[in-house]
Amino acid sequence: MINSYENGGLRVLDFETLVKSVRLSWFKRLLASENAGWKCYLTHLLKPFGGLFLLHCDYDPKDYNISNQFYAELIQFWAEFRGAFSDKDNNSSIIWNNKNIRIDGKPVFYKKIYEKKHIVY
Repeated sequence: MINSYENGGLRVLDFETLVKSVRLSWFKRLLASENAGWKCYLTHLLKPFGGLFLLHCDYDPKDYNISNQFYAELIQFWAEFRGAFSDKDNNSSIIWNNKNIRIDGKPVFYKKIYEKKHIVY
């Protein structure tokens, strides 16, 4: 049904793609410098995983129990979007919240180590 008339379709909008694109458009506002209430709430929901840092990680949305459906879909669609455009170079992957690096079946994130930022080896 979403194909053109010439290809046997009715040129109907793909509703799922439309919803995903609208959700992904929120990331522009998320990365803006303003402090909006909705942004603070999302940061609060993601705080145990590093806050907005999670969005830079190669995470699996199923690993995170986000109670708000809108924000759960937001991080799910972001993971799908990032996965579709990532270069799959595991040498430069972030280890935190990585779906491929697990301890006891759970992704790894140590808040104290992450907050240190400058770790001396």
